[in-house]
Amino acid sequence: MIVPEHIYVNGSGNKRVKHQSLDQYEASRVLEDMRVPDRIVLGGGETHIGNKADPTEVMADRLRTIPILTPGHEVPSHLTAEDLNQSEESIDNQHNNSSEASIAIDEDPLRELKNMRKQLGRLSTRVMQLEDESTSRNTRDAKNTILKIGNIRAPIHDAKRPEFVPTGFADKNLPPSLIHAIEWLIQKDALQQDVFLMGVPGSLRSFVVFSYLDLTNREFEYLSVTRDTTEADIKQRREINNGNAFYSDLCAVRAALNGRVLVIDGVEKAERNVLPILNNLLENREMQLDDGRFLMAARKYDKLREKYSVEELQKMKVERVSEDFHVIALGLPVPTFKGHTLDPPLRSRFQCRNIAELPFETMSQLCSFIAPNVGNERVNNLLALVYGLNSQNSEKSGIALPLFPIDNLLKSLKIWDMLKYG
Repeated sequence: MIVPEHIYVNGSGNKRVKHQSLDQYEASRVLEDMRVPDRIVLGGGETHIGNKADPTEVMADRLRTIPILTPGHEVPSHLTAEDLNQSEESIDNQHNNSSEASIAIDEDPLRELKNMRKQLGRLSTRVMQLEDESTSRNTRDAKNTILKIGNIRAPIHDAKRPEFVPTGFADKNLPPSLIHAIEWLIQKDALQQDVFLMGVPGSLRSFVVFSYLDLTNREFEYLSVTRDTTEADIKQRREINNGNAFYSDLCAVRAALNGRVLVIDGVEKAERNVLPILNNLLENREMQLDDGRFLMAARKYDKLREKYSVEELQKMKVERVSEDFHVIALGLPVPTFKGHTLDPPLRSRFQCRNIAELPFETMSQLCSFIAPNVGNERVNNLLALVYGLNSQNSEKSGIALPLFPIDNLLKSLKIWDMLKYG
């Protein structure tokens, strides 16, 4: 077999043919008949097979079965059918063995990949289930959790600003009188009625309010009223920052816009021209602000939303008062105590309730629980003295004694218990 160094257009191997000897038709015909094969395979003798070759993988397997000719071995001059069948059987057996070996090698990684894919699918499914359960649990805890006191039920609110929610006041073992007061607050909140809690001086009224806010997870704004409280301390205050003057919203406006509970403490101390500015906010949930904005009730605002968009209403400087806005006022009865009486129009906006002092038995149990090192006899003697002094004010005995705040006894007994323990 002689392999030529060059193959020319006309198919000749070694003889160079000049292109001038071919006319245009002959050259195009030769070019069309010329086919360059992808591979050249030895077919036996001096023949070559160009387009009937097997795939590369099959050829590689067959090449592995061809024995390497060493010096001393000669190529046989002819082959019989038996030799051909034996060679084909050996080639097939070796091909099967190689294919089985290749499957054994490749089968484990594929299986591992399939198993890993299944495990990842299970993990992703489980993660999605956990996320859905967490979302539903948070939604259920935030929206569908119900506070039940007796026959009264109240939803637990979702606090957007948890720092405005009081903590540490909720207790399941509250006295019955305080539980009834909290139940009454829940009823008035459901009816969207503002309330006014009266009682003797002390922290009992504020404790009831903060317990209610803690149990219902409500945000609140606190307004402490004194004789120096003005309108600028309730609605808006003008401030200067970096040389620019602007109005900042205060507790009443923030509570109205964000749906919080406005707690007004010390109503009896306010001047007559201070609290009437809240009259329209309490009655109609409307208020005109100094910066030009107008607070509007939620029902009226939603009707305007049918005609105008939120951007248009903002350009009109109309703000929506949240339907969750609620007012709780704390005060002392006047003229029993010093202070100013409420104006009749303002007084008619509140639902009033008297938070009486705790009974003797309840206070005795609380004191024994707080101060276990102090004897029960000493605690009962102290309570009898305090209740006896306060009873002189209720009777028309002519003895003008100051009213003793009974709830402050708990703090005194804590100190007494520490001294006795030491």
